[in-house]
Amino acid sequence: MAHGGGEERGVSLPAQGIPAGAGRTCPNCGSALAADNTATLCVRCHRELRDQLRTPPLYSHEFFDTGEFRAAFDSQHMGKAFRAYRNHPHHLRLFGKPLNQELLGRWLGLTQAQVSKAEKGKPELNLEVLRRYALVLQIPKDLLWFDFPGEKRRTSATTLGSATMDSATTIAATLELPQKVVPWSPSNLLNEDPTTHVERLISAREHFEQMYRSSGGLTTGNRIDMYLARQTLPLLTGMAGDGNMGLKSQRAMGGLVALAGVCAYDSEDWSVAYSRFSHALLIAEAARDYGFHAYVLALMVNQALALEDYKSALQLAEVGLRSSEKVPPSPLLIDLQTMKAKALAFMGDRSEAMAMIREIENTAGRLAGSHDIAEASYAQEGHLHAQLAEALASLREFHAAGHYAEQALVSDGHPRGKVNRLASMATLEMAMGDIERASSLACQMVDTARGMDSRRLSSRFAKLRAEFASQPTTTSREAIARIDSAIAVIL
Repeated sequence: MAHGGGEERGVSLPAQGIPAGAGRTCPNCGSALAADNTATLCVRCHRELRDQLRTPPLYSHEFFDTGEFRAAFDSQHMGKAFRAYRNHPHHLRLFGKPLNQELLGRWLGLTQAQVSKAEKGKPELNLEVLRRYALVLQIPKDLLWFDFPGEKRRTSATTLGSATMDSATTIAATLELPQKVVPWSPSNLLNEDPTTHVERLISAREHFEQMYRSSGGLTTGNRIDMYLARQTLPLLTGMAGDGNMGLKSQRAMGGLVALAGVCAYDSEDWSVAYSRFSHALLIAEAARDYGFHAYVLALMVNQALALEDYKSALQLAEVGLRSSEKVPPSPLLIDLQTMKAKALAFMGDRSEAMAMIREIENTAGRLAGSHDIAEASYAQEGHLHAQLAEALASLREFHAAGHYAEQALVSDGHPRGKVNRLASMATLEMAMGDIERASSLACQMVDTARGMDSRRLSSRFAKLRAEFASQPTTTSREAIARIDSAIAVIL
């Protein structure tokens, strides 16, 4: 996953291979490499790493500075850039062969045949398609031959505060919103007080946020897209620029765009979620809002964790924490720290994960109830306790995890949050061997989730179901039946 440009972007994966020769070992597991293995990793680690590449890794600017990439950019041929990416020396060193077209296509939403055609055929000319491919592969914008609406390609990294935008409407124009919707634009709209326009956008975000929490992303995401297409563009007409009201309008629109990304994430439409988050980061830059910038990065960290892309989650969390340092401390800071701890825990870095958790425990109490960022109101005490419980459970610190999970269950919160907390507690009880209580919690989880159309919840339910199926009892069979009914409705 990527974030919205700026000097924080240069995070790279290890790119140094191990010289060929006798005595070579796999740097990941330490096993001896076969004599005919030209890759850096052993076959088993190679396969595991390849299977983890569900989204493109984060690479630095230097990754794209190769002769094959330069030739692709000079010829303005995205298909050649695909081939340069797949055949990059880093991939050859790491895997012993290029990335395959099927994997690249999965990232881009293309079939293997479509990737092959793109690499060998005529250059893609559709700007919206080119922009989407560039965003997914995180190609630095100063290397591209085309601009993004409202932006000019940058020849060097910029800071958040120096970012500019021609207009808020140009950002909205890149969102691939419904094209057949007639905009709603009453005759007196442009005569209204600009403050009213901003308040209208803020009110809409609050409305859709409540709708998301009670109904899920599948339903709410479509409604937000319709709203953006019908009302946001007319509302923002003539309001952009560097003036104070222009910045406020951009910032208010950013909240809606970010929520649209949350809904896409909840629908497991990963590429659309990534695109929405990327646009929200651009809006954060334009509005010069570090807190909102950190919030959007927190959303991207959460998606990376869901995709089990823990390295990207860690990198994005660190960037988000650097942004959060520029604003007054709030629970969002704790949320980013907690997700960083989860990423470290899942990567097996026990000492760093525990050090981060101890830091969280020392500071969390002082930040309770402080919400300078309206969108980050989700970071309530119960949510943070649930996150800590999951991080500790992954480290097999079950007693401490149970303490936080119990606190999360008794905390106030919206129904969507309660469903996730019940799922976390049920998973923890399964890990500790209390199948009866886990089954009871799972049934409560399903009951609380009634009316929510969410593929993320469906996937979480399915994972919990598999754990129950592996240890069948009378009560676990009841939980399985309840989960099956819930999943069938969502699907």
